Amino acid sequence: MSQKDRTEMEKKTFHAAETFNGRTEQLKEYLRRLGAGEALESVRADFVKQFSDVEASEIMQAEQELLKEGTPLTEVQKLCDVHSALFHGATKEERIANAEKEVEASRKRIANAEDGADASLKREKLQEELAKREKFEKKEYSDKHTKAAELIAIVGHPLYTFTKENEALAELLKQFKESRSEELLLKIRDLSVHYAKKGDLLYPQLKVKYGISGASDVMWTVDDEIRDDLGILMKESPRSADWNTRLDGVLKRAEEMIYKEQNILFPLCAVNFTEDEWKGIYQDAKDYAVCFGAEPEVWDRAENVGRSEFGWQRRWTAGLCRAEKRRR
Repeated sequence: MSQKDRTEMEKKTFHAAETFNGRTEQLKEYLRRLGAGEALESVRADFVKQFSDVEASEIMQAEQELLKEGTPLTEVQKLCDVHSALFHGATKEERIANAEKEVEASRKRIANAEDGADASLKREKLQEELAKREKFEKKEYSDKHTKAAELIAIVGHPLYTFTKENEALAELLKQFKESRSEELLLKIRDLSVHYAKKGDLLYPQLKVKYGISGASDVMWTVDDEIRDDLGILMKESPRSADWNTRLDGVLKRAEEMIYKEQNILFPLCAVNFTEDEWKGIYQDAKDYAVCFGAEPEVWDRAENVGRSEFGWQRRWTAGLCRAEKRRR
């Protein structure tokens, strides 16, 4: 390579890095404005002028940098709903419905922000966690969707099964909109099993072993809210117009979570998890009940693999992560 070509390549590399950093700063600014209470439509109007598309990895990068700068984790948790609202329609494949109500719900969840010594202690612990995270291996995410699609195509693979469950849930949600059938609603409640599997087998692994806490903490919290809110609604009587409005809101969040899993969570897992880890997850998933009528299929390469030491380690890690969530 000539000196001229090398110089030109260095310029392009610098420009690419500069562009990426600039995009990250812009995304952070949009999120700060939302956190300060600015109307979603106002922020989105500026976003659309500047961005034709945005990658989930860019949103994750903005989120991680906000945490490093001292933004409380409870504040950053609103990002899960912001994925659906602020960035709605930003990618060609995106089909997320408008989620302004979800953003408002997130704002209410963080209304009682920590202050005083308690906040200082939490911030100190957060900084310690972020310092540890810097030691994790940096991964290449440019082909994350391709990697996820390849794993989803493997019959019996955990991502194949999770996707199969999501497709079944999407169909149930569609049918319920048309019929308002109590029988369908009972089947939809199987999402508690689907979310439990994510909470035990995926989120802790991402957070503890690979240092990806943003997506795991935020999405895990939303899973809990959806499951708990649906459980509360099912116990209430009589079922008024207000009850139906609240139910529709919860089911909309469940519908949006399907998108987030397929386009954010599963690609992150596909890039980071090893085949041995996937085989262990396949074996551990056998402990869970069938949900949405989506029977798991055999993954030939993992079926005869015995449960490894990673099984109890995953359960132990999941328990620690759940205890940490309860302390917040």
